[in-house]
Amino acid sequence: MLTMEKKSPAQDMPTHKEVGRMLYNAAHRFHEKTGIEFDLLLSQANLIWLRAPESYDPSKGTKFTTWLTYLLNWELTNYTVAERKKHTQLEYEENFQKPQSKMEELSEDGDLALRIALSAPNWANDGRRRSKALTWMKERLQDLGWGADRISESFTEIREALQ
Repeated sequence: MLTMEKKSPAQDMPTHKEVGRMLYNAAHRFHEKTGIEFDLLLSQANLIWLRAPESYDPSKGTKFTTWLTYLLNWELTNYTVAERKKHTQLEYEENFQKPQSKMEELSEDGDLALRIALSAPNWANDGRRRSKALTWMKERLQDLGWGADRISESFTEIREALQ
């Protein structure tokens, strides 16, 4: 009969190569999802790794790598949301130039939604990626705490002003 020997916490620690691969993969994955600079995400991942042993509890029965994976996902998600919020308002104000027409009469919500639309990345202006661009704009508005109804009303207001 085979018996499983329990590993000590020291035996459960990953090698530097494994940790490096985990950090790189997490930073790359978040860079691909969010567009935030890879180097910033990798630096943040390294900081998370340095703090991970403080909160790791081997008595809970999880491996350190499992805990690190969870922590990286949680902390990098929080970091990317905070970065979006921090830069969103600044980007809209810096990049905003309102087209002349009925746009002068837009409400505050419509005005902000228009700023977001005008500050979309270059790939969003490609007509073949319209749904991706709309998703990107909705995510920016959700980052600011907007609900689905508020987003829909603002897009409708902009569409009517453009006609």
